[in-house]
Amino acid sequence: LISTRIGTEKNFNKLLSTSPISQSQKLQNLKQLPFIKNLSKLSLSSNTLPFQVYQGLNGEEVAGAATLVRPVQWMVVVELPTAEVYAPVYQMIGVMAGSTLIVALIVGSVGFTFSRSVVFSLQRLTTAAARISDGYLESRVDVSSDNELGVLAGAFNRMAAQLQESFATLAANNDEMKALNQALSESERRLNQFLEALPVGVSVIDKNGKVSYINQVGQRLLGQELIPKSTPEEVAEGYQLYLAGTERRYPSEQLPSLRALKGETAIADDIEIYREGKVIPLEMRSIPVFDEKGKVIYAINAFQEIAERKQAER
Repeated sequence: LISTRIGTEKNFNKLLSTSPISQSQKLQNLKQLPFIKNLSKLSLSSNTLPFQVYQGLNGEEVAGAATLVRPVQWMVVVELPTAEVYAPVYQMIGVMAGSTLIVALIVGSVGFTFSRSVVFSLQRLTTAAARISDGYLESRVDVSSDNELGVLAGAFNRMAAQLQESFATLAANNDEMKALNQALSESERRLNQFLEALPVGVSVIDKNGKVSYINQVGQRLLGQELIPKSTPEEVAEGYQLYLAGTERRYPSEQLPSLRALKGETAIADDIEIYREGKVIPLEMRSIPVFDEKGKVIYAINAFQEIAERKQAER
């Protein structure tokens, strides 16, 4: 606490200074100190002096304020070290900084935990997808969260289950198809054996008139194998078929095989084959084969040599 008696601007009395640190009081002449001069000038113009920061009597930085007591013409100065003045501010700054740091740590840990869970869930989804692409259709994703990742994992698991079921059904159908193909191959093999064992020639003509099958007996009788590119009109010429008792080609429209393609069941015994200078009389029987819509798709022909019968008829 510093007090002084104010006279005029040019006439200051002795100043009395007391310090809370000392037990005794000492009289000092403080009028030459710069801050005393400033405070004195301000006190003459105003009852309340503004707040100022300056070097105090002990040489430390202080914050002070002064006011004039006019009845006794004294100026009362109150000062406090700036370290003590700013201590609450520094404390508040420390508290705010600590709180900010704690909040930042909490937010960072929460964000890290959340991002880690998201990344981990995505890794599990990626791993499961890779395993499914490698053929492990039983792979599933164990994500039990209720967020978007949980919904995505549930959809992924349902898709994987449907895919596994579809592949299982496809595998079963494939096995069944293999069994049917094997049975069909076996049936074709047996049918081929039956046809090859017949003592007569057998041929099959498709709806376009192309010979698609002829057994061994038929090849021996006709003297050649299939003529796959022959047209219906070229069958008589290709296989050297003649009208019995003449040297004319057998009319294509009268061939039992071509008549069968029109839906008829036809028989003819006036067919002759000229082969190696010999005349071989044939009898041919042809029947049509229909599909489920009633359309002719094949004609089956059975033919045999009838030389002995012709001789007997003579």
